[in-house]
Amino acid sequence: MLKITIIIPCYNCEKYIKKCVESILNQTYQNIEIILINDGSTDNTDAVINLIMENTTNIVYINKENTGVSDTRNVGINEATGDYIMFIDSDDFIEHNYINEFVKGAKDNPDLIVGGFTYILNDGLKEQISGIQFEMISKENYLDKYYLDSITKRILFGPINKLYKRTLLQDKKIRFRKDISIREDGIFVLDYLDVCSTISGIKNCGYYYVQQIEGTSLVSKFNNNELKINSLYFKKILQFLSNEKDSKVIRNIFPIFLNMDYSSIKKFYLSKDYNFIKGILYIFKVKKDSTYRYARNALFKENIRLSLKYYRPILLIHIINCRKKYFILNKDCK
Repeated sequence: MLKITIIIPCYNCEKYIKKCVESILNQTYQNIEIILINDGSTDNTDAVINLIMENTTNIVYINKENTGVSDTRNVGINEATGDYIMFIDSDDFIEHNYINEFVKGAKDNPDLIVGGFTYILNDGLKEQISGIQFEMISKENYLDKYYLDSITKRILFGPINKLYKRTLLQDKKIRFRKDISIREDGIFVLDYLDVCSTISGIKNCGYYYVQQIEGTSLVSKFNNNELKINSLYFKKILQFLSNEKDSKVIRNIFPIFLNMDYSSIKKFYLSKDYNFIKGILYIFKVKKDSTYRYARNALFKENIRLSLKYYRPILLIHIINCRKKYFILNKDCK
């Protein structure tokens, strides 16, 4: 009977960690190990976790100083004893049969099992992202048949909705990068995919991925190295494709990267360093970035209509945004 280790990094999650852990304790599949790592929380996370532990024996609790989510997940990998490892974020939760469905997908002992998930948006609406059902196949067959669809559906974009073989993580020393604070989770998945030999897929989307209000998570905060990291991630995605200039690839994957860089502009608007001049300079920096220009030009040649949003007058949008922010600041000061 397979043992599943579930790693949950915790930081200031007093409001939702109980719901997360209870959804795991109530699973139909019970041969599990839960590792909770408190990454130096400054709220009552520690107290809430200690209350949870009073009624269960299969939780390993690690309380440490704040070192970031990548290092925290790595600590969990080092402490894990299960046959497979699963990552769950502290503000998310899972359906009661979620782990059991993954164990079924692991019947042939593949290196990686990939499922779906469900977004829970800020307004409470749900968006299901169904996984792709297939029996265990070689990585080469997966890349040929399902990789492009997996990227387009975004089911490969983060460590959630997957089972990883613990011995492979240990033998190949696959860990989350601690030198970056965005895309590190997606890069981890691609690093692991690189060392895989076999993969299976399930449709189950019983992982509920709760979208926090913009600005409250690391994903929504501006990073000075964002363009460089986006480029690195984009190139890692492309490395598994036999032909990155295939029209289907350009239409489906290139806009994902271009939207990452556009998103970085929006995040810069909300950063403490933002002002009118710096905003213009950052827009020019994005538009001059070599990877951005390569992706945009390739998309333009393939589909002019689809590419037009990346040629639109974002300077005008910047001016409107700057005036709006200036108006809000002045209004708050009155």
